[in-house]
Amino acid sequence: MHHLNHPCFTRRGFTLIELLVAISIIALLIALLLPALQNAREAAKTTLCLSNKRQAGIAMFSYAADHDSISPTGPLKDGGKQWWHDYFVPDYLDAKKPAIAHCPASEDTAVYGSYEPRDNSADGQFSFFRQLREDRPNGNGKVTVWAFYGIIHEANPYPSSVMGFACTAVWTNSGKFNHGYHTFTTNIKGPGGGHKAVWTPHLNETTAGLFYDGHATTVGEDGLINLKNGYVGPLNTGIREWFSRDGTWMPE
Repeated sequence: MHHLNHPCFTRRGFTLIELLVAISIIALLIALLLPALQNAREAAKTTLCLSNKRQAGIAMFSYAADHDSISPTGPLKDGGKQWWHDYFVPDYLDAKKPAIAHCPASEDTAVYGSYEPRDNSADGQFSFFRQLREDRPNGNGKVTVWAFYGIIHEANPYPSSVMGFACTAVWTNSGKFNHGYHTFTTNIKGPGGGHKAVWTPHLNETTAGLFYDGHATTVGEDGLINLKNGYVGPLNTGIREWFSRDGTWMPE
């Protein structure tokens, strides 16, 4: 064992330069890996969101099959049911799995928005609209009118180009940006308080959309503009305004 004391086997620590080089290499590797890990995390959320949309779509198509090819969108007020998911629970959508109706890109319980065909939409062609007039006290003694919107599936000429569900958001009147809202439209109103719209929180600023032919995919700027949600006769307005991931009104 005396040979371990030979000068050739003298132990020494790392020099300062060697430590700095090692730290620099580790920092470089972290810098290279973090974006990839972040992208993988975002891709997983997008995949989950698309899966949730498909399950919500199954509920919608099942409901339509039992109700003369009509599925509700909103806003609604009929027998205490106010939004699309109220109609699907419990017969078509499992109330014990609320995450199915929520976007995983949101930190809160962001409810998916359903397409609300109104104003400059395809109303009268493949949408369904009626009003429920009910005598209810509202402080002024006036008649309260509730609007009911829905989609007639069999009358939709472009099921693969009309988005039925999307990630949505809203700027509240108090100036707070909330993820999730029950409906979205093609209306052009600007980013004022209370305005709801499609939200694009996923990779490459996309929303996860469910279409009336049953397919689900991510939709970005070009896709939103070319949708037929605003189809009226020979015109196609598409969806031309929406919220970016951070709440910026798009296009700026």
